[in-house]
Amino acid sequence: MDRKGGREIVVEFERIERIRRTAPTILMWCPECQKEVEHIRVEEAANLFGTAESDISWFLDGNNCHRSVIGENEHVACVGSLLDAMNRRKWSMRNGEFLRMSFPNENKNKENSAIEEDV
Repeated sequence: MDRKGGREIVVEFERIERIRRTAPTILMWCPECQKEVEHIRVEEAANLFGTAESDISWFLDGNNCHRSVIGENEHVACVGSLLDAMNRRKWSMRNGEFLRMSFPNENKNKENSAIEEDV
């Protein structure tokens, strides 16, 4: 019996992980929010999300998050504006992996499984 055609079956598994991490925040005035809100150091935000500081800065700038400079060139971001930006963009990224898919320098490792089958 000759096989003239085949069929490909692809099965994708989506995995969402819940990871709890904490980072210290600073309560200070946000000029854009016009109120006292929590801020996070950009360096701490990068550690919190497991990415490079340049990537988190890229995200903050690209999503109009509120930023300030304190002390000697220490950059902080308004937590409220950061969370708003994340909520606007979340779930538009594959696999619910918000930041991994949002940063330009991040390695793009595929974790999806595929099964190919000829019939």
